Amino acid sequence: MYYKEKKIYLSGGISGRVYTQVRDHFDSMEDYLVAFGHEVCNPAKFGVDERSWEEYMRMSIVELMGCDAILMLQGWNRSRGATIERNLAWNLNIPVYYEREYEGDTD
Repeated sequence: MYYKEKKIYLSGGISGRVYTQVRDHFDSMEDYLVAFGHEVCNPAKFGVDERSWEEYMRMSIVELMGCDAILMLQGWNRSRGATIERNLAWNLNIPVYYEREYEGDTD
């Protein structure tokens, strides 16, 4: 996977999922991107249980605004928060990538 953007924000479903599975998914993608020289903003490390959904989203959006691109992880489209992040990035011309592209899956 080659992205020209340096700092990439990871976006995907968190709420309603088993946190260890969420953390493993986000962390494995972070490790992969870091190995290719990217800086990664991983919202799974933001202290999900310490904040309300609204507080968490406000913090996430601030972090997203400091990134050069967003990578939508599988299942993002079932997440209200990830959908907001994707739409915001799209509307602000922040490049949007999808994990399925990384895996070579075209559907």
